[in-house]
Amino acid sequence: MVKGIASSRRRAVLPSVWLTGVLAVCGCQSGTSDRTTGDTSTTLTGPTSNTGATGPTSGATSVGSATAGSGSGATSATSGPPKFDLGVSADMGGGECGATNDATLTGVVHAPNGTVPVSGALVYVSDTPPAGIPQEVYCAKCEALPPCTPFTLTNPDGSFTLKTSSGAGKYLAVVKGQFMRIRPIDIAPGDTPLDASYTDLPGENDPANGLYIPKIALGMSSPDSFWLILGKVGLGQVDGNDNLVPGTEQFDIYADGLDPATYGFTSQGPIENLLSDPTKLAQYHIIFTPCISDPAEFAVENDPTPVLEWVAAGGRIYATDYAEDVIEALFPDYQTFNGEPPDPVPVGFYDSDATVLDANLLAWLEALPDDLKDVNPLNGGGTTWPTLFDLPTVRIIDNYTGIVYPLPSIQVPDGMGGMIDVGHKAWIEGPWPGPGGISPLAVMGQYGCGRLHFTSYHTVGAPHKGMIPQELIMLYSILEVGVCTDQVPPEG
Repeated sequence: MVKGIASSRRRAVLPSVWLTGVLAVCGCQSGTSDRTTGDTSTTLTGPTSNTGATGPTSGATSVGSATAGSGSGATSATSGPPKFDLGVSADMGGGECGATNDATLTGVVHAPNGTVPVSGALVYVSDTPPAGIPQEVYCAKCEALPPCTPFTLTNPDGSFTLKTSSGAGKYLAVVKGQFMRIRPIDIAPGDTPLDASYTDLPGENDPANGLYIPKIALGMSSPDSFWLILGKVGLGQVDGNDNLVPGTEQFDIYADGLDPATYGFTSQGPIENLLSDPTKLAQYHIIFTPCISDPAEFAVENDPTPVLEWVAAGGRIYATDYAEDVIEALFPDYQTFNGEPPDPVPVGFYDSDATVLDANLLAWLEALPDDLKDVNPLNGGGTTWPTLFDLPTVRIIDNYTGIVYPLPSIQVPDGMGGMIDVGHKAWIEGPWPGPGGISPLAVMGQYGCGRLHFTSYHTVGAPHKGMIPQELIMLYSILEVGVCTDQVPPEG
């Protein structure tokens, strides 16, 4: 057992041990979410709050001292300096470092699918092989790069310019969360544009060749077909309709209400076997349990300790919609779901014209190419699917449940004699038919070294080509949840 982790689900103040992995859960309701045939959902519009809220600086998710948004009671992380820069000269301009800066590397970092740019990725050059990503759950505490390491962070459009010294036998590292690519490189003087084989995040885990992706477990449940979006992200091959080709997936699948064999996938066993076994859990950085996830819910309600200890050790949990019961069983003090007390209940199917609250998420969405902002041309034209042409407003479809504002403050020791709020940060919020009229539709909090996510909506609607806004936001989220943690109190 990890020292200091409480087994009580109702403890208001977290223990003073911080440890990291990811469990993603989604909510759902079959039948009503078929966007190709139309729907009878309620579309909610209206004023939103927190439009001026700021989020973590690009390249680092900080869930430190929280500030209240206007009106709704939302909390969002305060801005701070980018991580990895302690003790590092940004311009590497000669002096004690002896840098000549006679070479300039340029390029664009994309997600594993090779098309979606990645904001806030760390790019640096090292004279020695960089350490890779641990191959089990771990505490990703922020650490400084070695002194005199030339580095940069990618812009919202994924582009970067890195000044460095020329020379042979160097290494280029590109990192975002638990995605990492390490390439040996001989750097010539002058300008060197780098192609995708040096810059794009990898889509497979091959540490021997410098390729690292998060070790992911996906609970297959209905009707949020989460395996489709993981394929589109680039963690597997897709066919001409953007459907994941069974057998190419770069993640493990567990039965969670659906039989993976029905879809051509191989199951690693029932999801409850994973969630109750600390040894199995320790293999993963992220666990997704989408939608109507009764087996996952029953497992964590029966004994939340294994998953809590896994999250505290660095695991990530991402829950949506009807899987609210999983989050509630594990982290009851982080939010008030609709219907609490006594039990979370859905509010009915609704779409919401939401507002993007996080400044860096908004900048990334705005910087996406137009062909990524609108999937309708790929799907027969028309206006069936939401677009990103009205930012900061974005339509979020297929919501079924949600969190009631205000978001509670979750205080833990900061390791320096003070306290820090690790409660939920709201990424987006929008109108809903529940109490208060406005709900945070996507949130992230911290528990130990790990993080928990919840969205009130399906990540994946009916099968379609391309990535709709909420799927792009999911991609941004799984990249962000893996970045380092700047406040990790000592074990108590």
